Amino acid sequence: DGQTTGMLQFGTSQLDEALGISVTATGIYVAGLTGGNLPGQKSAGNVDAFVAKLDLSSVAIGAGNGR
Repeated sequence: DGQTTGMLQFGTSQLDEALGISVTATGIYVAGLTGGNLPGQKSAGNVDAFVAKLDLSSVAIGAGNGR
């Protein structure tokens, strides 16, 4: 019906860019690049790739960047 059911914003204070998204029966996956450190992660230097998984209610399950 076009109504927003949930919203989540995550990222760093640096440039972050989502390059791909996939929705499956088990969750939502977002892949991209970040110039900063995602929570609980350490940068491998300069710009890192990341993959984040969210459950279907837009709650972050985990995210990782770097090596």
